[in-house]
Amino acid sequence: MLKTSITEGAIPFAASNPLRVIPPLFISSGVAGALSMVFDCKSKAPHGGIFALLVGAVSNPLMYIIALIAGTFIGAFLLMISLNLGKKKEN
Repeated sequence: MLKTSITEGAIPFAASNPLRVIPPLFISSGVAGALSMVFDCKSKAPHGGIFALLVGAVSNPLMYIIALIAGTFIGAFLLMISLNLGKKKEN
């Protein structure tokens, strides 16, 4: 699992525009999770996320970080596209 265990900060963003925020987050977290499985990353901490990496509880840490970064960039890119769809351009 790739998470930092602190999701409360994302709730207001998702609640303010769920149709544009939640799908990109689903996709990006799915990609990060799939990559971590392909890379055979295992966490000994059931709820540690990135903090488990700091204490050495994650196998294959370099690939774990790569999966996390890939998911982050995909999420940011999809969110930018999703949130900009339908915005009117001002001249």
